[in-house]
Amino acid sequence: MLTQLADHDRRLTVNDLTKAIIDRGYEPSILEIPSQTITSVFVSLQHTHLPTLADAGLIDYDPERELVEPTDTLKQLTPHLRAATALE
Repeated sequence: MLTQLADHDRRLTVNDLTKAIIDRGYEPSILEIPSQTITSVFVSLQHTHLPTLADAGLIDYDPERELVEPTDTLKQLTPHLRAATALE
């Protein structure tokens, strides 16, 4: 999720992030993923991951509008994120 935000370097919706995570983490296309899996990822982002990352200062998260935006702190960490994901 952080690499998606860093790569786009703009505000994204929680739906956009959910799709990006599923595209990266699952082999079949998003059309073949069970709806409960998509819902689980979405809810997990909303209630756990996004608030935690916002508290850490890596993202700005607006839960009412379901928008996420990278902060300057995340932008500074982008080279390290890219290096870490290159190892996968």
